[in-house]
Amino acid sequence: MKKPVKVIFIVFGVLFLLIIIISLFISPVAKHYIEKNSKDIVGRTVTMDKFRFNLFSGSLKVVGFDMKEQDGQESFFRFDTLSVRVKLFDFLRHKVTVQKIYLSDLHLTVWQKGNEFNFNDIIRKFGSTDTVAEAPRKPSKPWETGIYNIQLRAGNIFYRDLKLGSKWDMTDLNLKIPGVYFSGQETDIGFNLLFADGGKLGSSLQYNIETSAFRIQLDLENFSIRDMLPYLQQNMRLGTLAGSLDAHIHINGDTQHIMNSVIQGKAALRNLDMRDDRQQPALAADSLSMDIKAISLSESTYLLNEFSARGVATMYVMEKDSSSNFTYLLKKSAAPSGTATAKGQSQSAPVHLAIGNVDLRGIHVKFKDNTLQVPFTYEMKDIAIAAKNFDPDRGNDISIKGKLGNTGMADIRWIGNFNDLSNLNLKADFNSVEIKDFTPYSLEYCAYPITAGILTFTSQNTITANMLKGVNDVDIFKCSVDKVNRDVKPVMKVPLKLAVYVLKDRNDKISIDLPVEGDIRSPKFSYKKIIIKTLTNLLVKVSLTPLDFLAGSTGLKSDRLDAIEFTTLQEDFTSAQYDRFSRLASVIQAKPDLVLGISQDINYTQAIKDQSLASLKTDYYIMTKAPGKSADSLDMLSRAAIAQIRDNDPALLQYADMRPDAPVGGDIYTKAMALYRDKVNEQIGKLAEKRNQLLVDYMQAPAASIKVETVALVPGKTYEGKSVFKTSLTLPGEEPMTAPADNDSADDADNR
Repeated sequence: MKKPVKVIFIVFGVLFLLIIIISLFISPVAKHYIEKNSKDIVGRTVTMDKFRFNLFSGSLKVVGFDMKEQDGQESFFRFDTLSVRVKLFDFLRHKVTVQKIYLSDLHLTVWQKGNEFNFNDIIRKFGSTDTVAEAPRKPSKPWETGIYNIQLRAGNIFYRDLKLGSKWDMTDLNLKIPGVYFSGQETDIGFNLLFADGGKLGSSLQYNIETSAFRIQLDLENFSIRDMLPYLQQNMRLGTLAGSLDAHIHINGDTQHIMNSVIQGKAALRNLDMRDDRQQPALAADSLSMDIKAISLSESTYLLNEFSARGVATMYVMEKDSSSNFTYLLKKSAAPSGTATAKGQSQSAPVHLAIGNVDLRGIHVKFKDNTLQVPFTYEMKDIAIAAKNFDPDRGNDISIKGKLGNTGMADIRWIGNFNDLSNLNLKADFNSVEIKDFTPYSLEYCAYPITAGILTFTSQNTITANMLKGVNDVDIFKCSVDKVNRDVKPVMKVPLKLAVYVLKDRNDKISIDLPVEGDIRSPKFSYKKIIIKTLTNLLVKVSLTPLDFLAGSTGLKSDRLDAIEFTTLQEDFTSAQYDRFSRLASVIQAKPDLVLGISQDINYTQAIKDQSLASLKTDYYIMTKAPGKSADSLDMLSRAAIAQIRDNDPALLQYADMRPDAPVGGDIYTKAMALYRDKVNEQIGKLAEKRNQLLVDYMQAPAASIKVETVALVPGKTYEGKSVFKTSLTLPGEEPMTAPADNDSADDADNR
């Protein structure tokens, strides 16, 4: 063998021997070096059970790896086995080929406190401190990179947010990626994991680095949403959050325009339970699900094939400070510094929502109104909401059905455009509703409790070119109202008990029409205000003029029944007066529980003048025509003759002046009142009693149903009107209403 060849063999032999020696000792040396200098390398203590590197096969195996926290006590990152195999000779061809990455029994603990993480020291350790800009380098030949057969088995990741008290434990994390490519081919990644509190997540990702296109599929099963509570508590006063989420989502897009991604799939939330920090229920549901047709965040488009719900329960509570349980649930956020859109900043696209099928069933709503003097609670159950091709920007046809209270039923149909209320049609039917449940409102407005009654309410409201026209038919069967509650201060003074009794027909039914009209664009327009005013005006009208209402409902003339005129000297009634009294008797027969009150309002000033002059004429007649007789013994002819004596008769005036106690001067009335002042009051009273008794005898009504009296003269007050029989209708124990309710009471009620 020639000497040069021999030298070459010796050199290669030595190199080969060195490589063998290095390959034999590199693993223990590297293990020793890493463990001894780990504090300098990563700032943490690192230990390993085994460290094996095969220089010939390009394989690395690490067993029992453990990196401690900064305090050197607890484990931060540990795993059982890491196995990596690389084609070393591919580096010579400007190519990186990782044939295998296998990691098993991973345990990673991450905690966060505000903006600080337990791995920030590692980031700072490897962070660049060189601020000198490097000179641009000549572009090198691009490297071709491929990573194959990536596997993670039985991984565990534990996350803690120390500030919020949140935790996320993901166990049995398994990841399988056939290949990750950074040029040419499409990367296919798949992984799955189990959550410690329940549920599992499976996912697959296909990504092409050259086109930036990706496809993601997420399969989430039985995921507990409880651990989301601390994050929601940042903006909500939540105390409880429970439920499990299933989702099967597909996302297609590209990394260059991530907001243009399109989301499709299905999601369902089961056994939802959401309560505020007072443990008051906010929202619960057996299930909420949606079938997503397409969601585009860039276009703000949300298209759903279906949205359904089952067993939804919620509660709405109104408080006296105008807040509700939902305003309490949402924490007040700091006001933004400005609302104007920044110059050059594009405004977001308007949201477009469309749902092919809306199917909500088994909804239970509990309503509480604590704004009233007596709080009101009402429940609506088994509510079903259905709609086809729902779109707020287009015409919709929505139906709502449900149970009201214990016996009521509701059926509502709404046709219109949510974003344009200028044209719509709303029809509502409420049947068999127990109105005693609404006693807190009757107490609030009238101070009367409702004890019984069944309501049927039919409403048809249409809006055409912003003009509302509505018809509301109210039928109430066997309604009864208890006595007024003196401890409650009502919004409006309305004798509800009397009005209800008067409004009832012979079948114990009340029928009321409440028309509604108005321009919905008017700032003063309020549907509630119109209804309250219309209803209040009706009740007040019935309460103030019940006789007119009852007479009209029984086919009688209702004119002049509330005030029947008479003269102060009248001892009997005229035929016209008897006719009106006869009609009053008919009203009493139709409503036997009513008490008919009739009072003589006498103009005492005029009565004294009339009675004094009548006494003067009577004495003058007896002296001149019937000497020896008394006033009580005069017959009808004599009384007729007295009535024919003229007030300005000279002989009458001469007779008055002849009386020893007659005043000097003055007219005939002055002289008569001076002569008979002492006895006319007694005569006026006797005439009033006679008329009262005559009226009672004629009416032939039970004593409990009619009350006739003369209004007494109040010192210092003089009645100047015509003398009349004033009538009123009341129920036993009720006071008659004598003045209209405040015109602004409905407005006040609307503002409460």
